[in-house]
Amino acid sequence: MNSVVLVGRLVKDPELNHGKDNDKAYTRCTIAVDRKYKNLNGERETDFIPVVFYGRTAEVVCEYLSKGKMVCINGRIRVESYTDKDGIRRNSTNIDVDHFQFVDSSERKEKIV
Repeated sequence: MNSVVLVGRLVKDPELNHGKDNDKAYTRCTIAVDRKYKNLNGERETDFIPVVFYGRTAEVVCEYLSKGKMVCINGRIRVESYTDKDGIRRNSTNIDVDHFQFVDSSERKEKIV
């Protein structure tokens, strides 16, 4: 089973993009997710996790969410391999979002997409 649930804040404003030949809409974002436990200095560390929204969900995200807004996402991990411009084989890991929910109280219309 490949299932992920994250609650975090958007690191920057989302921007709507389209696939090749104006195909499906998508937006790539990064969500800052605080770790549960504090480090030795008594501070919470944060993970910055790349996520991708597709289709109508991407459009709604770009319309209603902005930097700093808290969101809960449900999705799955996707790992891709590619060769960079220097010919080096690389991997990238993203979370493909299936559903999301606004978490900020100002957005508490309980909108689920």
